[in-house]
Amino acid sequence: TTRPPGRPHLPRSPRRSRNLVGLGRPGAVGLWVLAGLVMALATNDPVVRALVLVAAWALLARRLVPGRRLRPLAIGVALLGVITIGVNGLLSHTGATVVWALPASVPLVGGPVTLEGFAYGAGIALGLAAAVSVCSVLSLVIEPTDLVDGLPACLARTGAGLGAALNLLPGLASSFVTVRDTQRLRGWR
Repeated sequence: TTRPPGRPHLPRSPRRSRNLVGLGRPGAVGLWVLAGLVMALATNDPVVRALVLVAAWALLARRLVPGRRLRPLAIGVALLGVITIGVNGLLSHTGATVVWALPASVPLVGGPVTLEGFAYGAGIALGLAAAVSVCSVLSLVIEPTDLVDGLPACLARTGAGLGAALNLLPGLASSFVTVRDTQRLRGWR
């Protein structure tokens, strides 16, 4: 075949993945996820964690597999953040800016509740949100079969378990929606 001048010859793989244009293979996505996890969890810098979170959501919004939704992930990440900030703010009694003081007789949470405790909880929540969002790229951007096919032959059994695990939650969610819709049609709550 002839090609236009100036265009290099690129070998075509027999099965071209349409998931990520820039990261065409599941292995590359796996490395991206690993790098994102290291950046989100190995540092306490909130700017780096925020950048990882924004990058993960940008990738999720741009390359989401058709038929999958981001809303449950967004709700879960937001709920995780609120719980993390609240628990850390109530249990961490460090800091100089006291918001209010709970009686010392209340177990675990008794004592001063400080603004610094809530701020540190926000940093932890940002790291957790970034880590969860980065990990969700594996199940929301790549088809589980492509992910399993991208593993080396020595990890075939691990790949089968990984594929089953990645299909379990979406399958349960779709079954729940089907049962709920059927109950509504029958007049049940």
